[in-house]
Amino acid sequence: MNIFGGPALTKEQFRSFVPETFSSFHLFVATPLGKYESAAPLNPSSNRWTFFPTVNYSYTPDEGWTWLETYLSTKVFTTNPDYRVGGASSLTQKPLFLAEGHASRNLLPTLWVSADAYYNVGGETSIDGVNQDNAANTLRLGAGMGLSLWSGADLMLNYERVVAKPMGQPDAQTVRMTIRQVW
Repeated sequence: MNIFGGPALTKEQFRSFVPETFSSFHLFVATPLGKYESAAPLNPSSNRWTFFPTVNYSYTPDEGWTWLETYLSTKVFTTNPDYRVGGASSLTQKPLFLAEGHASRNLLPTLWVSADAYYNVGGETSIDGVNQDNAANTLRLGAGMGLSLWSGADLMLNYERVVAKPMGQPDAQTVRMTIRQVW
């Protein structure tokens, strides 16, 4: 939902629209669908609801060639009352707070690059009321690039690396390639 900027447009209007600064609100709700097996190490369901509201602010000073974006989010989780075999344990999780920043620049109308930062804090889990000392306090930095392949299709390549984290948590880096087609 737009807070300001980014008006609703027809396809014809969108083709000639000059990007402008905008802010919007997003709400993602993950439902506990799928079969949950408390004895299985992997499950298609987390057996709990997750609410994920986000507010973003996107600033473009030069008609869409440069983008400076900030996303502030919180993930709120309900309890999984059937966490372990037999339902004898419950899993709870404190809210997880997330902040993202992106600076991207179009090099050509069909090619862009970005620098990215992600910070997560909170989200500690408890099993039957016993804290697991696993709260996040993690900073990841990354870079990306994207290429418009044809009308409605993008190819994106991103790299991220954890640069600050609590002691005992593993180092991590991610390489991700995404092909996206909008119909």
